[in-house]
Amino acid sequence: MELLILKPQFKAKIWGSRFFKDEVAARLNEKIGEMWVVSAHREGDLVIAAGELAGRPLSKVYTEYPYLFNNPSPKNFPVLVKVIATSLDLSIQVHPDDTYAEKHENDSGKTEGWLILRAAPDARIVYGHHAKNIEEFIGLVNKKQYDRLLKVKPVKAGEFYPIPAGTVHTVGKNIVLLEIQQSSDLTYRLYDYDRPDLDGHLRPLHLDKAFDVISFNDVCCQHNVFITTEGKVIIGDNPYFKIILLNVNDEYIFTHTPHYRIATVIEGTFTVEDKTLTFGDSFIITSIAQTINIKGTGRIVLTIPHI
Repeated sequence: MELLILKPQFKAKIWGSRFFKDEVAARLNEKIGEMWVVSAHREGDLVIAAGELAGRPLSKVYTEYPYLFNNPSPKNFPVLVKVIATSLDLSIQVHPDDTYAEKHENDSGKTEGWLILRAAPDARIVYGHHAKNIEEFIGLVNKKQYDRLLKVKPVKAGEFYPIPAGTVHTVGKNIVLLEIQQSSDLTYRLYDYDRPDLDGHLRPLHLDKAFDVISFNDVCCQHNVFITTEGKVIIGDNPYFKIILLNVNDEYIFTHTPHYRIATVIEGTFTVEDKTLTFGDSFIITSIAQTINIKGTGRIVLTIPHI
């Protein structure tokens, strides 16, 4: 039980793309938008794919085998990792922080980070806004003057974007990214282009709650992390988790630490404990692991929850 390899789940979205069908599994439909690769959330509780705990949901393993996670204090597994691939823009949205979410939703907040994996030449994201105060923000929303309100930014593969709770944001079309977030599915939509969902209905907006939680702090991205050839690069850190990029050439050895770690393959092919892992495959290195050897060449993203 030193290593927990997870079986992913796929989510169809109105903005989904052919990426997962073309690059991951031909059996998938053409509107898959998300591949949940690490999750114990009720909307996608992944099961252990192999080993002694095969078939057990991660939520149960987390609570029933706490020593594998160094006896964690959070009652629920705290992190959710997914791959997102788009053919259309996502809705303009914002997430609450812990204080607001606990009071109004009986849930945790949602701080996240994006690592851009692929991006078309004209790819864009919404990353922040221009309003000076909430009155100006509400006025521009009511007039649907989003071109004046939103900060639109071109993106390239390798860029990392921290998304603290309260940040107005969206992913544009023709982007593939790795999203690492608190284990929460809370999203307050500000605008969804008046388009129907997969069932033909307009998705609800959450304007009042969104206005309550919007931040007026500037956000800033980091440099392109794919440029470096260093073996280990910290690309993101916040109160909830640290994100590290591993550039692996032939082999990487995970030595023992008192904290569990989450690994996600984003490029290349690897072998660990006789299992072959490719794009999106993820595993948890438990707190009891001594030495884990992974062989292959490519890139792995390591997420370390702060506990």
